[in-house]
Amino acid sequence: MYQFRYRVKNIYGWSPYSNVVSQIAARKPDVPAAPYTSNTQTSVTITWTLPYNGGSLINSFVVQIQKADGNWTEEMTYCNARAD
Repeated sequence: MYQFRYRVKNIYGWSPYSNVVSQIAARKPDVPAAPYTSNTQTSVTITWTLPYNGGSLINSFVVQIQKADGNWTEEMTYCNARAD
């Protein structure tokens, strides 16, 4: 985050500083690369490389799994990327 203020000067001297304004220099994170998977006996481990965060901390992930019928879903019981 950047903060800015300014003041001005004329022949009589300097003014007091203005009020401070703040600006976050950030953007949406980059698109993540494809995840990696590995079998661990009766389960699958999903890992990934963090994308560039856009200048701000990444605070949540959503992992969707494609079911046999072709629909995508979040499996919150066993794969809760929002909390784990």
